[in-house]
Amino acid sequence: MKTYLMFTKNFDKALAEIEKIGGHVTQKFTDSVFVVNHPDSQAIDSLKHSSTKPLEKLDDLSALMVKSWEGFISKQDKQLKEVQEKPVSWDTKGFQHPKNPDNDEQLRIEFEAIKKNLKSTGTPTSEKMTGSIALGLIIVSGTPSGLEFSVAENQLVVQEVMEGCQFLATAGGVNASISFVYDVHLLSINAIPNPSCNSYESCESVFRDPALQQLGYSTGYQGCVSFVTDLKANKMTDWAYVAFFTKYPMNHFAYAGGVRLCMQYANDGWGPQRINQVFAHETCHIFGAADEYGKSNCSCNVSGINNVPNNNCVNCNNSGFGHVPCLMNQNDLVICPWTMGQIGWINPLANGNPCIVEFGNNYLHLVYRDKNNQISDINWNGSAWVYQNLSTTPSVINAPAANGDPRIVEFENNYLHLVYRDVNNQISDINWNGSAWVYQNLSTTPSVINAPAANGDPCIVEFENNYLHLVYRDVNNQISDINWNGSAWVYQNLSTTPSVINAPAANGDPCIVEFENNYLHLVYRDVNNQISDINWNGSAWVYQNLSTTPSVINAPLANGDPCIVEFENNYLHLVYRDVNNQISDINWNGSAWVYQNLSTTPSVINAPLANGDPCIVEFENNYLHLVYRDVNNQISDINWNGSAWVYQNLSTTPSVINAPLANGNPCIVEFENNYLHLVYRDVNNQISNINWNGSAWVYQKFNV
Repeated sequence: MKTYLMFTKNFDKALAEIEKIGGHVTQKFTDSVFVVNHPDSQAIDSLKHSSTKPLEKLDDLSALMVKSWEGFISKQDKQLKEVQEKPVSWDTKGFQHPKNPDNDEQLRIEFEAIKKNLKSTGTPTSEKMTGSIALGLIIVSGTPSGLEFSVAENQLVVQEVMEGCQFLATAGGVNASISFVYDVHLLSINAIPNPSCNSYESCESVFRDPALQQLGYSTGYQGCVSFVTDLKANKMTDWAYVAFFTKYPMNHFAYAGGVRLCMQYANDGWGPQRINQVFAHETCHIFGAADEYGKSNCSCNVSGINNVPNNNCVNCNNSGFGHVPCLMNQNDLVICPWTMGQIGWINPLANGNPCIVEFGNNYLHLVYRDKNNQISDINWNGSAWVYQNLSTTPSVINAPAANGDPRIVEFENNYLHLVYRDVNNQISDINWNGSAWVYQNLSTTPSVINAPAANGDPCIVEFENNYLHLVYRDVNNQISDINWNGSAWVYQNLSTTPSVINAPAANGDPCIVEFENNYLHLVYRDVNNQISDINWNGSAWVYQNLSTTPSVINAPLANGDPCIVEFENNYLHLVYRDVNNQISDINWNGSAWVYQNLSTTPSVINAPLANGDPCIVEFENNYLHLVYRDVNNQISDINWNGSAWVYQNLSTTPSVINAPLANGNPCIVEFENNYLHLVYRDVNNQISNINWNGSAWVYQKFNV
């Protein structure tokens, strides 16, 4: 995308044309002047309803907006040539920090008193920073000496506001789809300044009330509410707020609350050339973001429309996450994931079951479908847990929303493939290519184009180090296989392969595992609720019904999807929840398939019934851990200790006692050979982690 200042005689036609080719209007200054992020693939001069050059003589306001934008571009070009200063925290010594009702007690008390007397606004005007946002920009100049704004100063304020808005609109990306719509007023009042004012209201009312009266509104904060409500209606936007700029004395140089923010032109020690950062920071407050720097007295408490915890607050050290750069901490022009969630760009709460994988021996990626049906990734980077929303990563921005739970696999030691069924019931792949996350739609890859739509979640496995098999139940309830053959993705329908032709239709999602380096076993619950196995025997795909194998004949029918794992290189354990809600195990003992009911094994006899599908993992080469959500919504663990199957309730283990109940199926992975991480979506729709740290099971809550 490239950014252009555009001119038009008909904004509605220009907007429709731009959106049709994938462009996005980030700022509308007037009916004839706007800014667009335009796709690189389209020539800007091919547009019929807008141009990069004025189409007619500009009115005074449009001319001001153009000069201000040109000032921003000139500043941007200059900064590219200079060594950038390292961002400093808002509470750096020698600087004042912006304020809001959450970090300033006096402002909170005054604002609460004002709100008691407010009339209803009918509808909230700034719940989240998405879509179209009307910005009432009111620059209040005073006739008394030292309070007037020059033409150049008016232009600088507008320029800095434009810069702050462009940053927010671009950072929000296609998911937030932000477009600021301006309503600019350059006002002059003759009010006498009150240098001794000692409260927010006593200072603010001096410049605010005459300005509101000039615009035809009542005085006080209620006048701001009425102005913003009308602004939203008149501009036909999703949201609206108002920003006052002045040289009149203020109780603090910058603050925000409710529908309005106020800033002094001098901008304290930051100076007018940094209004953009302070303005963007205060705008985030208007839409629900919390401060993250020390002097704000921030905490881990939730904020914003999605009730997202303030995990990046410097005082928040028990969230499980490391701290990252952010506009709400330092005056960095970066928005951290927690702020994104608070202002409505993302919602990191879980909407499905997580999947976890070890990567490169000492890293972990825990991925899940979140409340916005985007793909969230909580990853261990070797020293700390960090969160990222993969769906909003610039190189992944076109990935469609998810319609199922993701699966992730490491490939050739330094690549990752995260696959999921998307809202189009196609197979999406967000993959780490060694340097960046990128997106591809496997279902529309030319060599895969005939792959049918998905009717369930995919499962993916690496095979012989440089191949991949991604299998899923398709809309025909057959087993489809999109596989990487070493040079290309190709498709095959395993259910119609001649040697597999008698395999029954699927009644659940498949699970696939590599066995002894050159074999594969793909198992699923079929329409008879038996366990079917389509396996690669080294030269062909063949089918067997494990439930009717003579040595397995007494295995009960399945009530859920199976999970299969290789054990000690030449054994297999296929576990599933059966129709009695017990845990059944069909295992390959090296020479034959045999059946055992793990729930009725004497040493496991007290294990509660299952309320979900089990997950099984090999640990330290000769142990197994089979975990599941039981009927108490606790996490049960039936494990092979090297000589016997034993049972433990992980949720009631003393060091895990505070772990919340489960709201989904667990996933477990071995880490660095002697650790385990068991993750699940809990009843709060957060991600809980019960992990074996080498000597004990402990609990960690990922407070998203």
